[in-house]
Amino acid sequence: MKYNPKLRRSTRSTTAYNNKTFLNSREARSIRIQCEMVEPGYRLKRLGIDHLISFFGSARTEEGDRFYDEAHELAYNLGEWAAAEHLPLGISSGGGPGIMEAVNRGAKESSSPSIGMGISLPFEQRNNEFVAADRF
Repeated sequence: MKYNPKLRRSTRSTTAYNNKTFLNSREARSIRIQCEMVEPGYRLKRLGIDHLISFFGSARTEEGDRFYDEAHELAYNLGEWAAAEHLPLGISSGGGPGIMEAVNRGAKESSSPSIGMGISLPFEQRNNEFVAADRF
């Protein structure tokens, strides 16, 4: 949607940061991107997570595959270690299936914060079941 300031009659007294038409326009894309960079840091701080280990991996790897099992085990061991050391450590993935699911599952099973950094795509899946609802 292209933003046209001449059509702003109904929002004349609205400040720019409250103008949804502008904020959802192509011209404000850089502002939305900046929000996606800054807001998660505040959310992690509110959750008491000072450190985050992020895993990257395939969405197509299935349970029983060597790499799925190793990712699960590594995330679990990191979570156990962080708990034993009293470290405010979160374990993060993209939140999808495959390696990401293995990581979030290992984190959850070790009682570490399991963070899923999901993205919005028109035909993509939602976060896997091992990401806590309040965790991205």
